[in-house]
Amino acid sequence: MFSALFVVLVVGASVAYALRLPLVVEGDGVGAWLGLALIHAVLAGIGVYRLQRQGRLSALVRVRPGDLSIGIALALLLAISSWALARWLIPVASVERAWLLRIALVLGQSSSSTATIGLVALAVCEELVWRGWVQTELGLRLGARGWMLSALLYAVAHAATLVTLRDSVAGPNPLLFLGALGCGLCWAFLRERSGRLFPGIVSHAAFTYLATQYLWRFI
Repeated sequence: MFSALFVVLVVGASVAYALRLPLVVEGDGVGAWLGLALIHAVLAGIGVYRLQRQGRLSALVRVRPGDLSIGIALALLLAISSWALARWLIPVASVERAWLLRIALVLGQSSSSTATIGLVALAVCEELVWRGWVQTELGLRLGARGWMLSALLYAVAHAATLVTLRDSVAGPNPLLFLGALGCGLCWAFLRERSGRLFPGIVSHAAFTYLATQYLWRFI
């Protein structure tokens, strides 16, 4: 449990600092995402080390036929569901459209190869940290409830964006928090049922690419 709280504090503080609009706008967004990817890479290294010592890493990193298809299919389902939910939450000409503008500012020049690599690397490291390290340790202590708590903590770590990306008229921005909660539940459940990380890694990386390159443009 201490490991999970440690990860929440480190990631939560990093998200709160990195995803602030003045900082993101000044740096075109790329530096913020690369910084988060670096922090998650360090955490992923710690998690991989602990899982290896526990003898659980080899089972988690196994790859089976169909994993790639499962990951891509889930990514497409999440992208479509996110689009539909955003269209419902953010009607055209509503003040809540400002939330989407702030997400666009956070993404910055996400079409560049550097930004894309950073975002995909962040997705891979997040899976190793949250669905690998955190979910495994919570599962050992809480059983079947562990995957649900890990998904909730994943969303809590992104809760600062309710404030850092808020709009003076539309109010607190729930988009990244809700995205983390919904996607986190799906990826945690996939990891729980499959016992492997690769399908979730594929899904997370593919969804991140679709969301940053295309999804927000069509809401």
